[in-house]
Amino acid sequence: MTTIAFKKVDGKVIIGADSQLTWGNVRLKCTKLAVLSDGSVLGLAGGGVLTNKIQEWWEDGRESECPVKEGKEDEEEESCQGLLVDYEGSVFMLLRGINPIEIDDEFGAIGSGADYARSKLALGADVEDAIKHASQFDIYTDGNVKLMEIVL
Repeated sequence: MTTIAFKKVDGKVIIGADSQLTWGNVRLKCTKLAVLSDGSVLGLAGGGVLTNKIQEWWEDGRESECPVKEGKEDEEEESCQGLLVDYEGSVFMLLRGINPIEIDDEFGAIGSGADYARSKLALGADVEDAIKHASQFDIYTDGNVKLMEIVL
C-alpha cells in the first residue's frame, strides 16, 4: 500500500504521499497524487489499476457506485483507499462501494502507514514529517514525499 496524509493549516489543505510502489518483491518510484480537471487533488493507496477508474468516476460526476474496493474478498480483487481534497478544501475518504465520506477532522491519513502518520500529525507534525515517520516503520512507505496544497 502506501501512506497518504492531509492537514488543514493556515487557510489551506496540505496533502502528501510517499512515492514507493511495491510490486511483488520490487520497489519502484511513482507519483500517487493526481490533479483532476476541476482542481481537486486525488491520492490513492493500494491497487494501481483502480486509479484511472476512480479518477474517471469522480470527473464524470459520481453517478455510479464508487469503484474503490477496501480489503480483499478474494485473491482476484485489488484493495484501494483514497483521499480527495476538492477545489474548495473539503476532504473526502473513498471507501468500498459507497459514496465519498466527507472528513471534518483537521488532519488524517490512509494506507498501510496511516496509524504512524496520524500519531505524528496529532503531535503537531506537518504532513511531510508525518509520512517520513511512517516510512520508518511501514515497509510499504518510503521517505520520498510529494506534497500539494489547496488554498482555501
